[in-house]
Amino acid sequence: MQRLRQGTRQGALIAVEFIEVKFIEIKSLQVAQVHPERTSGTSGKGSVLMSIRIIRTGDDPVLRQRAKPVPLINKAIEKLLDDMAETMYDADGIGLAAVQVGVAKRIIVVDVGSGLYELVNPEIVEKSGGTQVASEGCLSLPGIRGDVPRSVNVTVRGLNRQGEEVEIKASDLLARAFQHEIDHLDGILFTDYLKPSEIVRVSERETRQR
Repeated sequence: MQRLRQGTRQGALIAVEFIEVKFIEIKSLQVAQVHPERTSGTSGKGSVLMSIRIIRTGDDPVLRQRAKPVPLINKAIEKLLDDMAETMYDADGIGLAAVQVGVAKRIIVVDVGSGLYELVNPEIVEKSGGTQVASEGCLSLPGIRGDVPRSVNVTVRGLNRQGEEVEIKASDLLARAFQHEIDHLDGILFTDYLKPSEIVRVSERETRQR
């Protein structure tokens, strides 16, 4: 999901800026130098090596796959979580699902500005507060947006990187981001909620200005 650019009052439409996303070359980064607050493991010099992965876009078939549950959180899954967070931040997004980087596993990362959430096998266990319509975009669908109805409040349950069960109560933009990313795990895109006439295309210039 793409980054929120304008703050709004509760219940107001949420304005989202759409950022043109192009294929990104995979490159290695020393996280201690780029985002020291997110260093979660160590290499020989006290930093963890992360990679920026290619974000799958458009009609890539992986975006329509139903992701499989993760049976065990191991070093490979921890590395994937690290890479997903780094890729999301590099693309200026607020959420990313593993299928968006070509991995059909039930894993998401979300950060709407209040801190990073990493969830393995996430599920929405409760919705409340009615629905709210707001503008959404997607890192996998650059250049388009649309007004999507989502539940105002959700409770999300999943595993953290330590394999511990966690439950998160989210509202407004955070709730929307969780719903958007968990949809990805089931092969659902935000445009599936819209009629063709409700999909708005924006130019790269307009995108930067919004």
